[in-house]
Amino acid sequence: MPKHGWNSLQNYLNVHEKTLRRHEQYMETVRTYRHEKITDLHHTLTCTEIIFITDRNTRVRVDIEKDIEIDPRIPHRPRAKTFSYKYSANIPAHWGHDLIASAVHLGEELFGEIVGLESFSEQELRSVEPKYYPSWIPQYQTRRPDGYWRVTQNGASQVIALEVETTRKRKSDYETIARQYDTDGVDIILWVVSRPSLAKAIHSRIEYIDRKPFKHNFVLLDAFYEKGWTAPVFLGEQSGKSIRELLGNFPGTASNLVPGEFLLDTRKKADISKPPQIYQHPQVC
Repeated sequence: MPKHGWNSLQNYLNVHEKTLRRHEQYMETVRTYRHEKITDLHHTLTCTEIIFITDRNTRVRVDIEKDIEIDPRIPHRPRAKTFSYKYSANIPAHWGHDLIASAVHLGEELFGEIVGLESFSEQELRSVEPKYYPSWIPQYQTRRPDGYWRVTQNGASQVIALEVETTRKRKSDYETIARQYDTDGVDIILWVVSRPSLAKAIHSRIEYIDRKPFKHNFVLLDAFYEKGWTAPVFLGEQSGKSIRELLGNFPGTASNLVPGEFLLDTRKKADISKPPQIYQHPQVC
């Protein structure tokens, strides 16, 4: 079933339940979807507090909340498609990267909204149709980064893309990335990488292709584990600056008390974190 395509409501529900069943062997307790009619044109599909057990015996909580757009024009056979969702279930092989990307992207926003800093996650990029993206998000993308930030200070704004890289891709993949960022209006690309040699290999390939290699800046994953958003850039034009400084150096949480290891601890759940934004479709009440 296409991600944004129409399907019969019953088939839509069956496909989602079947997909969830494929992952029940990893669940601590088997969970099922709850389907609720909000209006004739707007339903929801939720499955919350799913606890997955990884191969390292780590407990990972996943909450899935989908907004469904309904087309009721065919009597007795309404059609449905996903309009947006707040999260998606990940198979175990993807947990490591996705968890790190979420921790880096959320950072100190985990403790409350930060004035002058806007964010748009990779999950939102996947779940919302591009025409409903905020105006500052590039509309035409050959691939998605692991999230975007927009930093606004003194009336000026900068868009920053996040790339978390734990394993090396093919050279052609980095050429594609370089060409996209060369033309899409992003001001800074922040790479969080697993080791210095990987950063240097990526930077070398981008420098070969990109007319603006200075936009790409690299932070080591180990530094993020230890220092969170105070981890410094070690390669790139912004070398020496911390993630926090790139994001506006706002007043707030003492970052040295929020290491990346804390943000990656799945046993903790924030009570005041900024909720993902739900985008209102003009046809959905």
